[in-house]
This record gives sequence, C-alpha cells and structure tokens, in this order.
Amino acid sequence: MEKENALIASLEFNKLLVPTLFEDQLNSNLIQGIFSSFSDAPNGFSEELKEITWAVGMEYRFQNKFTLRSGYFKESPNKGFRQYFTFGAGFESQLLSVDLSYLVNNSEIQNQLQNKIRISIVLPIFTKNKGEETPENEVPIESEAPASTATSK
Repeated sequence: MEKENALIASLEFNKLLVPTLFEDQLNSNLIQGIFSSFSDAPNGFSEELKEITWAVGMEYRFQNKFTLRSGYFKESPNKGFRQYFTFGAGFESQLLSVDLSYLVNNSEIQNQLQNKIRISIVLPIFTKNKGEETPENEVPIESEAPASTATSK
C-alpha cells in the first residue's frame, strides 16, 4: 500500500551548458559548447561557481491527490540576479493533473513571470493506472513463493 501523505524536501543545483562569451557561442558546435562551458569564464573557477543557480523547495502531498508546495530560487547577481519565491498547489486524478503556481520576485531585477499565475495540465497518456491489478498470469516482483516442506509417509 502506498503512503497517502508525504512531506518532500528538495535541493537543486543547475548550470547552463553554454559558453559564457557570446562569440564562443557562435563559433562552437553543441558538444564543444557543453564542454567549454565548464572552463570558459573570464575570471576563472570562482566565476564558474557563480554560474550555478540553486533552488530549495518543500511539498506536502495529501492522499496522493492534493499538493501544496513552496520554494526559493537564487542566481548570482553577476549572472542574471533572479531571486524569487514560488507558491503553488496541485490536484491529481486518473484523468489529468492540474498545477497552479505563483512567483514572488525577491530581487531588484524584474522577472517576466512575477505576479502571474501559471497553470500546468498533464494528461497521463502513456502511464499505467495506479488502480490496475496485476494480471493473473503475472507474479508481482515483491512476492515470494512460500517455502514448501516435504514429508514422507
């Protein structure tokens, strides 16, 4: 049986895999751009670390149907200076999932997504329904055959 309620914490780090300098972006192919993005910052390794964004979040799932979530995103002031809080809620059924989120800007730089409600709708087209039972000729992986004891007369 699945747990019906859950509290989930997350921590995420991201780095764009594109060259820092625009001229390098024009003169490199995809693979070169990815690998050069780890060593092309003009001020060395300390600037490469500033290219990493991070986010932290918390989510509460109630009966695997309703979700409340909140999070925070931060980017270096030298690399875009996006900083914002997010708040959201979602609902999941067998037919679809609906998520709403709202972004609250926390920096001096304006963000195109601030003060807007975002809606996501997911249709589970290629997923197995949670309520499906295992066919009779298929044995679930977690089950084990009982040990038999032989007795002779």
